[in-house]
Amino acid sequence: MNVAWGEAAFVWSMPPLDIALLVISPFVGGFLSEAARVWPDWRATLAPRSQCDPCGRALRIRELLPVISYVAQGSRCACGARPLPRIHPIGDLLAVSIALLAVLVADNEHALWIAFSGWVLLFGALVDVRTLLLPDVVTLGLVGAGLAHAAMQGRAALESSLVGASLGFTLLWLVNRLHRSIRGGDGLGLGDAKLLAAAGALVGVAALPWILAGAATVALASVAIWVALHRSPPSLVAFGPALSLAAFVAMNMQSGA
Repeated sequence: MNVAWGEAAFVWSMPPLDIALLVISPFVGGFLSEAARVWPDWRATLAPRSQCDPCGRALRIRELLPVISYVAQGSRCACGARPLPRIHPIGDLLAVSIALLAVLVADNEHALWIAFSGWVLLFGALVDVRTLLLPDVVTLGLVGAGLAHAAMQGRAALESSLVGASLGFTLLWLVNRLHRSIRGGDGLGLGDAKLLAAAGALVGVAALPWILAGAATVALASVAIWVALHRSPPSLVAFGPALSLAAFVAMNMQSGA
């Protein structure tokens, strides 16, 4: 009884903005998942009504409920013609996790900033997994947003953000140039360099070594898991998801410090 009252009191005492973030997060995840699935076809994402791909029937509201509709439909599309892409429940759950972490480590508008940045990083990661490309709307958009946010924090924050963005891009650009001179081909895409620039703009130059170390660890762990499951190394590895995760963790650690 006391536990239930404590939980109710916690929810009741949450700021309205935090509650709103948690409520909308699964729907944001659904939108981002669909956008990542059809990118770069933005017209399909912005269509007035969602449709079942095989038959073209407009989806009912209950068929759009994040995660719930996926489970209720047995992970198949509305007409049962084919399985639903797994990107949908994964994106929904990750978007909720991002919002939950944001409200736990930050307050009010700063929680909104962390959640927004995390959702944009999530979209970029989902696109990169599918296409091995990182959209400029994610990388360059976050560079601009990070610099603007830093400018509102003062001159020192802006300088750190500017140096972080410049150094982040330069580091991975140089790594790719070195790989090209030795192996004769690209080792990293330019999108990865832009994404590290975005990370530097978001959290400042001091966090770049930790972001790189964290991203490298996640990428190596994912390769090890792949090898264990498939008995052979992957031909290509998307580095964007590892960088996105490391950047988001750095943002949360910075806010909780």
